[in-house]
Amino acid sequence: MGLGGPVLRPALPGRSEHRGYNGTVYRKPLATKVGAERPRLAVIDELALTTPHDPYLSMKALAAYSGLSTRTLRKFLTRTPPAQALPCYRLSGGKVLVRQSDYDRFVAQYRAQGRPGLVRAITRLNLDQLGR
Repeated sequence: MGLGGPVLRPALPGRSEHRGYNGTVYRKPLATKVGAERPRLAVIDELALTTPHDPYLSMKALAAYSGLSTRTLRKFLTRTPPAQALPCYRLSGGKVLVRQSDYDRFVAQYRAQGRPGLVRAITRLNLDQLGR
């Protein structure tokens, strides 16, 4: 016997019901209407997302998202001056949350193209302003 009563299983051919040696009840399925298992068409008027587009990430989740270590991310949080630090939400108990969009905006300032030494030299000589 299973929890909550006997376990129902398909019956042997030619019988409507019989019991097994361990008390299991075997029954023939009741006749069902043709097409009863067919899926029904559902029309959706409105769709509501249950997960936010811009989630708050814990340090562990942010490390997985960014590919950086939690140590490096914590260094970004404590930068000085504070205007250069990664924006975060500090909760009681030491929990730190960072919005995904805040991280994306923060890391965009490190986007680079070309060779770093050449870009640095062009910037120092103000040659990057010539084409504008």
